[in-house]
Amino acid sequence: MVRISASFLAVLLISGVMLGSAGPALADDANPDALVGHWRKTTIQHTGPHDEHLVLGQDGTMTDWVVTAESQSEPVSGAWRVDGNILTIIVDGRVANAQPFTFYEGRLVFPNVQNRRGFWEKIAD
Repeated sequence: MVRISASFLAVLLISGVMLGSAGPALADDANPDALVGHWRKTTIQHTGPHDEHLVLGQDGTMTDWVVTAESQSEPVSGAWRVDGNILTIIVDGRVANAQPFTFYEGRLVFPNVQNRRGFWEKIAD
């Protein structure tokens, strides 16, 4: 019999590895409507905090920009859609990003790809 510690199991769950499963199950609210709102992902880079903002509108519109301690980028506008568990971001009529997503403890996990996961906090509906 193989014993798995609770902490090891937690790491597996957080990293998206599920024993006997193809990946993490989507939460009940993992539907396109749950994605609508203003999301922020903060990462720490060598120059300091890097906040990426992503606003997904109910009408399928998308706006994205980055804020650092020193600057704020110009907003980029486009569209978004969901196909199954794939969130697709479209800018200038072309797919700019199409990656799997899920939700974990109220946060959007996008992309939901091992070793590249981004955790987004919803800061407004």
